[in-house]
Amino acid sequence: MEFFKAICQLISSLLGIYSLLLGVRIMLTWFPAMRGNSLTEYLRKITDPFLNMFRSIKVLRIGMLDLSPLLGFLLLNLLKSIFTILGYQGTIQLKQILGLIIQGLWSYLGSYAFVIVGVILLVRLLITDNVSPTAAGIKNSVDPKLEPYVRWVYRSFFKGRAVNEKKVVATAFAIEAGLGIILNLIMKALINALLYA
Repeated sequence: MEFFKAICQLISSLLGIYSLLLGVRIMLTWFPAMRGNSLTEYLRKITDPFLNMFRSIKVLRIGMLDLSPLLGFLLLNLLKSIFTILGYQGTIQLKQILGLIIQGLWSYLGSYAFVIVGVILLVRLLITDNVSPTAAGIKNSVDPKLEPYVRWVYRSFFKGRAVNEKKVVATAFAIEAGLGIILNLIMKALINALLYA
């Protein structure tokens, strides 16, 4: 059993190192001057085969933004956590695996979605009264995405009343932020119950 635990701890450590290399590889893509560099090419050779498994998922590409590495990190983190538990306990329960999956999905996808929507709503709120061409361009790009949610907020809270756009967007932001905090607390309680109870 001790040999099995040692192998699991080693695998967990290797997955952690690979995850770190993956993070460095992704950060290097942000610096065009690093393209063609020997370090970048080496990292590309060892990380791209793994990343390519997720790049074909169309939902994870939003214009020029490629979110497929998030799914890669999610999988690596899940495997690392499973091997860490096996390395220390020698066994793992199904509820612990379920807890790790929920934790990973919430950490890598759910909470990011709330943060992204919150930032977009906050930016939209801050430029509501701005009539500059830049503000108009931002409004034109984010309004179609926010419109169903903001319309729901208007119908639910202000229907039949004359309110300005800023108040509706501020209310939408407050609801989104509050819901994000509540869901975060619920997810933490659920994850703790599955992993540690």
